[in-house]
Amino acid sequence: MGYNVLSGSVSSVSGFIGSGSFTGSFGGDGTNLENVKQFDLYGQTTAGTIPYYKSVSGEIQLEGDSTFTFNSNTDTLSLSRLSASSGMNFTGLVQGTTATTSSVLGLDSNNNVVLTQGGAITALNNKATNRLVTIGSATTDLDGEANLTFDGNVLNVQSGLILKRRQISSTITASATDYFIGISASANLDIRLPDASALSSGQTLIFKDENGTAGIHTILILASGSQKIDDYSNIKLESPFAAVNIYSNGSNKYFIF
Repeated sequence: MGYNVLSGSVSSVSGFIGSGSFTGSFGGDGTNLENVKQFDLYGQTTAGTIPYYKSVSGEIQLEGDSTFTFNSNTDTLSLSRLSASSGMNFTGLVQGTTATTSSVLGLDSNNNVVLTQGGAITALNNKATNRLVTIGSATTDLDGEANLTFDGNVLNVQSGLILKRRQISSTITASATDYFIGISASANLDIRLPDASALSSGQTLIFKDENGTAGIHTILILASGSQKIDDYSNIKLESPFAAVNIYSNGSNKYFIF
């Protein structure tokens, strides 16, 4: 506590070490006291530096850093790094000029926000409602594709379509990235399906005996764990060049179609 008026007498003050006699009484709120140290100030001490608490030898003190400042003339907060676990919301942003026409903010490998170079789109060609776009011959252009449209519900492809094909000759586990699996069996083999929940509802897998050896070698397609393909734990390609199409319900089962 602090007082700025002293009169009367004092008999004992807790924590006070001294000698002599005092007379009078205490009064006042300490508003006129000066040079009363509360903390030691470490580090940067120039104007505009924002101090923060730190522990020094078990005592709480203040420290300033040249990378954490506030300029009251321009209302600018400056800091070298910012971390937020629950997101950041910026309001009252000031319009300015970018470092270059392709400057963008991005995240580095440590999730720090950095200024980097982005690709600037300078032209949008063949514009029309629902057309999907591809990167043009100039990488700064986007081209609307007349044969590739999407209206929010229906994807319309008026062109050839390429789907992934994987050729196998031994036992495998299919994956969510497969579509066509071409089988060239020279011995018995199994194709194990991934858990149905690993695929989206309606996602399709197609299996084909490309080598025509299903009549000679046993080719089994097995569901995962206790799951079923229709009502079977496995199905067999029995005749040469046989094929089967199945789809997942996205949860716990496959169906033949």
